[in-house]
Amino acid sequence: MNLDQSVHLQRRIHRFAVMGILITGLLVALATAIPMYRHAYTLVSNSHMEGVRAQAQAVGQYLEKATELARQIASRSAVRDKLAQYNRWEISLAEMVQFSAPRIREALDQAGNIAGMVRYDAEGNPVLELGIALPDAAQALAGPNAIATRRTGPVTTADGHYLLVSAPILSREGELVGTDVLAFGLSQLQAPLTLAHGSLPRTRLLVFNGESGTTVELAATGAVLRIFDATESAPVYLRRAVDGPAGQQHVARNGPDDMVFYTAIREMPGWSFAYSIQASDFYRPVLWQILLPLSMIALLVSAGAVLTARTIRPMAERALQQARELAELGESRQLAASVFDASPQAVLIMDASHRIIEANRASISITGYRQSELHGKPLCETLFRPERRAACDEMLWQRVDAHNGWQGETELVRRSGEVFPAWQSVTPVHDASGVIRHYVCMFTDIGDEKRAEERIRHLAHHDPLTELPNRALLTDRLAHGLDRARRHGTRLAVLFIDLDRFKYINDSLGHPVGDKLLKVVADRFTTALREEDTLSRIGGDEFVVILEDLGATDDAARVAGKLLEVLETPLQVEGHELFIGASIGISLFPTDGDSIDALVRCADSAMYRAKEAGRNTFQFFTPEQARESRERFELERDLRQAVERGELRLLYQPQADCVTGRIVGVEALVRWQHPTRGLVSPDLFIPLAEEVGFIGKIGAWVLHTACAQARRWEEEGHDLRIAVNLSGQQISRDGLVELVHDVLARTGLSPQLLELEITEGHLLQRVEHCISTLRDLKSLGVTLAIDDFGTGYSSLSYLKKLPVDRLKIDRNFVEGIPDDRDDVAIVATILSMARNLGLEVIAEGVENDTQLTHLRNAHCTEYQGYLLSRPVPPAEVEALLDAVA
Repeated sequence: MNLDQSVHLQRRIHRFAVMGILITGLLVALATAIPMYRHAYTLVSNSHMEGVRAQAQAVGQYLEKATELARQIASRSAVRDKLAQYNRWEISLAEMVQFSAPRIREALDQAGNIAGMVRYDAEGNPVLELGIALPDAAQALAGPNAIATRRTGPVTTADGHYLLVSAPILSREGELVGTDVLAFGLSQLQAPLTLAHGSLPRTRLLVFNGESGTTVELAATGAVLRIFDATESAPVYLRRAVDGPAGQQHVARNGPDDMVFYTAIREMPGWSFAYSIQASDFYRPVLWQILLPLSMIALLVSAGAVLTARTIRPMAERALQQARELAELGESRQLAASVFDASPQAVLIMDASHRIIEANRASISITGYRQSELHGKPLCETLFRPERRAACDEMLWQRVDAHNGWQGETELVRRSGEVFPAWQSVTPVHDASGVIRHYVCMFTDIGDEKRAEERIRHLAHHDPLTELPNRALLTDRLAHGLDRARRHGTRLAVLFIDLDRFKYINDSLGHPVGDKLLKVVADRFTTALREEDTLSRIGGDEFVVILEDLGATDDAARVAGKLLEVLETPLQVEGHELFIGASIGISLFPTDGDSIDALVRCADSAMYRAKEAGRNTFQFFTPEQARESRERFELERDLRQAVERGELRLLYQPQADCVTGRIVGVEALVRWQHPTRGLVSPDLFIPLAEEVGFIGKIGAWVLHTACAQARRWEEEGHDLRIAVNLSGQQISRDGLVELVHDVLARTGLSPQLLELEITEGHLLQRVEHCISTLRDLKSLGVTLAIDDFGTGYSSLSYLKKLPVDRLKIDRNFVEGIPDDRDDVAIVATILSMARNLGLEVIAEGVENDTQLTHLRNAHCTEYQGYLLSRPVPPAEVEALLDAVA
């Protein structure tokens, strides 16, 4: 008998023994559980039946109490006699109501659970109403035939759910004088139902009025869930319970099944009551009562099965022990062979003489050798380069034997001759006497990891787009270059390069085109430099060049000229022919600085001077630039704090009608009152704010301050249009429309009093984007004007698309009229074009009456300038308004 047959026999013996015990236990459990289940079912059912009778009795008592209260109120003699006098026309309706209402209200308040009532006369006409408005069904309970107490409902009104009870009002002689109909709130059932019998949280209570066919559904707390009128068929068990015995019924539903208990309300003939719980809530206590006995039986059966298994197991185990040991030995060998062959690491097994006797699949895959080619070959001779084989034989095995193994990084050779980096370990295997019988060599190709590490090191010091040195490597090379220049007394130059018009190309054609353009520019710059020069991209469209071992200053100029020259040829990028220039600033060591920061900062400053000189040129750093750079830095620092410190203020230059001279608006002009510099010219700090990206904050402050001032004037009765200039950055960036909308909402200024001025030159930079933004601004109700019109050479095709209301003639054209023929012609052309396009025109810089007379005769709409007023504070604007008025 082999191991499988022995195991099979043992399992059959165990199986039959355990099955016998389990079957016996199952029969005992069934014989015990069935009668116990029936007994528990009866106990739980009787408990619920007692509960439904108690709650039905509570409902009946509540209805009886309501009926009795109705009779008591109807039988009040003084109020009854007044109704009888009214029926006999002895008193008026007002007299009867005046007498009866307070007394009946007092009775209602004492009762506490009456929501409202209506008193009807003998003919069934309502004569007195108190509390909530009763539904039309109430009148059906009154009239000449209402000689007995009746109940109807439940009914639903706008105020809730109610039971209607009518009580006849009888005279001393027993004649019908009238009828009282009272509304009792069903929410009052909560207390009696809760006291009568506790309910499960998911209990549904049903009260059925057999006379009206109405059913009310309540929650376990007594709160009304809904009411079914006679048009909706009541459940069969509720109709059955009206004149039949109490009972219970299992009701199947789409969701969980219900168990319903029902009975008649004995105190109220024709009424029945039921409550419904989920079937699971009913059967749970039944099952709990039989759980303990069944658990004991299961425990005994399990104990019997365990004892049986323990009795049989030792005999079977002794018989199987020898077969198992033999099988485990074979499985162990098979497992070891599977692990050896499936290992992702290359594994070679060698004999004591270092010759390969086994190789797994990974070693064959990595080295390219076949199994037969590796078998019997020495490790060092097969996998090491020829020049290292002798060292391998001498040193590797000595280390392995001396230290009981070795591991480390090495270089191995594939069958093809390719050398690859590997992580290798060699471990000796000893027999029981400690003698080395085999060696196990394991290795992994780490070429991918080495290449990844090299790429990471490269990216840490190079720009990923152009592969040029980044700022970190630039700093390192510049530091070494400065050290060499100090030691050898040589000159060194730093060239700071900023591409001209790159932002325009990047915004117009997209970032992918911009990125490829930077790569083409980098390639061209590389061709203009020596191999020992360093070209670095430090971000955006900025490059820095380090030139070492300069013979003279002119050498740096010649290199800068070459860099500009290579950009003269158009660049072909993604099917676009692009033209781009560069502004280059040059600083020299040791004349301009002896540190990295100083040289780069000086070159940057010189680059800005190159841009100011017209772009596409180069400039050397000068001491004057150092002073300007320092002043610029200090001015930028102070400008960033000017808003918080309250140093900015607005002046307002009036704008007037050319014909009437009436002031129609003002232009808000920002001024900076520096604490030490005094009044700083806008021509100085506005371009700086745009350059450093601070113009948005200043622009938002100007817009809010100007609108707030215009709103104050508006409240004082001056409907002055206020003009606010927008910068190019504000128009180009998102959020301008939301800013204007928010400022108008915060200040309360009428939108038609706000005019936004856009310089013509800014419109030309991103026309389509500006048109979209201006249309959104126009939708807010503000007016729009083009400032400095005539200086930007705008296309008339774009002008007709712009949703503007007004053109502002630049002061350069106004100052020459009427003597300069060219200026006169330009102004006349602008005015004629504006009239044809339906636009108004305002002339800037009007300084004398001759200019004003010419503009008035040329039909110019409005003007502003020193002839009318300089920019002034708000108080002086108000004085001008009063003077004109």
